[in-house]
Amino acid sequence: MSLARRYLLWISYDGSRFPEMAKGGSGYGVLDFLTTILRSSFPNVGERLKSSAASRTDRGVHALRNAIIIQVPLEYGILDQRKDTLLAEWNSIAEQCKPKALQILDFHTVSPGFSARRNVSYRCYKYRVCVALTSDAWQRFKEKPSLMHYAERDYAWILPPGFDLYKAQQACSIFKGTHNMASFFKHRERDRRKENEYPSAIRHMRHVAITGGEPRCIDDADHAFYDFSIISTSFLREQVRRMIGIIVAHAYGRVSRELIEWLLKNPYPTNFFTRRLLIAPAQGLFLENVVYDNRMFTNPIPYHIHTWDNELIAN
Repeated sequence: MSLARRYLLWISYDGSRFPEMAKGGSGYGVLDFLTTILRSSFPNVGERLKSSAASRTDRGVHALRNAIIIQVPLEYGILDQRKDTLLAEWNSIAEQCKPKALQILDFHTVSPGFSARRNVSYRCYKYRVCVALTSDAWQRFKEKPSLMHYAERDYAWILPPGFDLYKAQQACSIFKGTHNMASFFKHRERDRRKENEYPSAIRHMRHVAITGGEPRCIDDADHAFYDFSIISTSFLREQVRRMIGIIVAHAYGRVSRELIEWLLKNPYPTNFFTRRLLIAPAQGLFLENVVYDNRMFTNPIPYHIHTWDNELIAN
């Protein structure tokens, strides 16, 4: 057994460039690519290099700042001592192999008891929508896309005219506070059968709001941009996209305030589809940040036991 050290990496990635984020799928996901890049700096490390994400984003979802914990055998040295060299090396490889798809922003040592997922203070998500202001603009998007549409297609939900900003704001306010979010949880029947105990769906929504947004690169007077912002310590699978889907539906008058309140008061995973509600597409969603109390990096409370603990960890 070799001594090892754990590090927290900060990365950003373009979700449209990968078939998935997590491992175990096609083999070409974000974590697969990242791990392959890292292994190039540590000859013969193989499976002794471990990695795990703080937030596992869905296919097509982007990240401006996600956290990844890795474990590297100590025989490769203390990585903090050559941080600048390693970051330059890794980002050069990423750019050569898959331009503008992944960037490694920073890294630092963390305690063996630190959990990238459970020691989080809160997570920040942004969802971008682009609303056509006229019927003509909507038809152009469907029949003859402009350069703006090409620029936004993989990074926003492009919507027809009729979006009511006030209604969207009102729907956002319903979600603030602590709720059982099971009606907004992708929890498949086959998963429920495997579980001995139903996972808690209680979540505290610190912030749910909509504000004016900006185009990525090309402005268009016939379209308006908005950003939804949602902050919580943790989220259920597909929770944010389902919340955005029903807020947008309310903004178009397709869903009542009473139905949103009913879903929160009657929490069950099948409710969303039995009501034939629409999930917001993945491309508009960005994980903006994963925020920690810096004291957790060196003195995590609680101190977590990790599945990698069968290997000795250097203090």
